[in-house]
Amino acid sequence: MKKLLALALIMVLALSLLTACGGGNSNTPSGGNSTTPPTSSEDNSPTPTESTAPENSSTPTPQGGGEEWPDNDFTQQIPNPAWGSLYKTSVIPDMLFSANYRTVSAEQAKEYAEELENVGFDTDLSVSDSDVVYSFGAKNADGYSVGITLTMDKGETTGELLLIVQKS
Repeated sequence: MKKLLALALIMVLALSLLTACGGGNSNTPSGGNSTTPPTSSEDNSPTPTESTAPENSSTPTPQGGGEEWPDNDFTQQIPNPAWGSLYKTSVIPDMLFSANYRTVSAEQAKEYAEELENVGFDTDLSVSDSDVVYSFGAKNADGYSVGITLTMDKGETTGELLLIVQKS
């Protein structure tokens, strides 16, 4: 089960990185925003369950966070992290919620893992800690699994954290 949770975390992290680093709208020239409206009737706006920072924007997403903590079945299972650096959330209804954070320290990640244990995520507990990666995974009695993975560059004191909650 630990291997399955680790694989799921890796797949979601890879999907998040692909989405965050992927190309923009293919109808938009690489030089910036097009002044010609698209001729396609295709709706390219994000789905209501996913929020992203605007692409090709000259204003970077603030490090202090650009997202509000959502209220859904998944987030009702876990405490709202107090880091204030939430920059992207995604929901697959009835399956999965993910949140990405910037500038989270290993100490903050470990404290949040303790909070998760205190609210009942204490079954099938899995913790891994190194100088560049910290991960925590567990289940609760209501059938939800949670995983956090903090990745830091070597020598850095903060990094990016991926939080995933899924219905088992």
